[in-house]
Amino acid sequence: LIDIYDQITYPNFNTPDLNLNGNITARTTFNFLPSLNIVYAATRKLNLRLGYSKTVIRPEFRDLADFTRVDLQTYILTQGFSGLKSTSISNYDFKAEYFPGSGEIFAFSAFYKKLNDAIEKGIDPTAFPVLILGTFNVSNVYVKGVEAEIRKKLDFLPFATWLKNVTLFGNATLLKSKVPAQFSNNPNIPYIEVEHTLTGQPKYIINAGVTVSAFKNSFEATMTYNKTGDHIYALNEIAAPGFGAFPGSKPYHIYIKPRDMLDISISQSLFKDKLKLKFNVTNLLKSPFISYQDINRNEKFDEPLKINTASPTLDNSAYVSGIDNTTSDIKPQRTYSFAITYNF
Repeated sequence: LIDIYDQITYPNFNTPDLNLNGNITARTTFNFLPSLNIVYAATRKLNLRLGYSKTVIRPEFRDLADFTRVDLQTYILTQGFSGLKSTSISNYDFKAEYFPGSGEIFAFSAFYKKLNDAIEKGIDPTAFPVLILGTFNVSNVYVKGVEAEIRKKLDFLPFATWLKNVTLFGNATLLKSKVPAQFSNNPNIPYIEVEHTLTGQPKYIINAGVTVSAFKNSFEATMTYNKTGDHIYALNEIAAPGFGAFPGSKPYHIYIKPRDMLDISISQSLFKDKLKLKFNVTNLLKSPFISYQDINRNEKFDEPLKINTASPTLDNSAYVSGIDNTTSDIKPQRTYSFAITYNF
């Protein structure tokens, strides 16, 4: 266990570790972001859409700050980069929508995104043996995929009329992305050695749920499930002048393992919708958060690697069992919340 909450006090509330030597990041940008959408109403219930848009993703302040901090999600040290650029994205979309009834939809869409100066994270080889993540920009990146969406009431079942108050909804997305090997703009992480999927981009995303309403729609209960596929959290096949990748070791990316997330929300409106009570439970399954190094490079989490830490040398002789190296294993608990809202 690592205690990251050790109390450290400095005179006059001055923390020398955060002294940036006057290096303050400030930025003013102007972006021209055109968009074009064409909608063809094939029938009263069927729409066909074509779209193009230009969008940007601006880096967060913490990713621009030139100091090292602890990522409380993975407990890995992360350092910002003041030279980080905004990501420019060209979006091309097609969508077919069918509306069988009020509040219902069946839809299929396909999309293609071309990214310039995409933001990624990678392990800084110049900090070895300390594990520090850095941020940088890469170009010639694409993300493409297809998505299916459904929202349907169960009022079409004549043998169970009570199901008219039950609505099923969900969407599923398949994605593919590619980042070629290239030089980055961060001098500490200058060259990405291998082609890879974009960090943070999974191969699939699943969302599903069911809603039950009652008492003239004043009561509503919703259960939702979502899961995101394995994806790269930080790159590790990186080279630096005079360092190679990781000296004396074989580099492996850090991945995030999929989590089965189940949430419940219950609400009740009273006094002509003036008073609303809402109760939420998140992470009902207590799904663990696991980051790992994909040792056998099959892009999924296998049996965790176990070694004998009492071994005098942490080499092959210390191996006990398992395949993939677990870099963090956090077990979040359920979260409960209750809210009361009154509209005058």
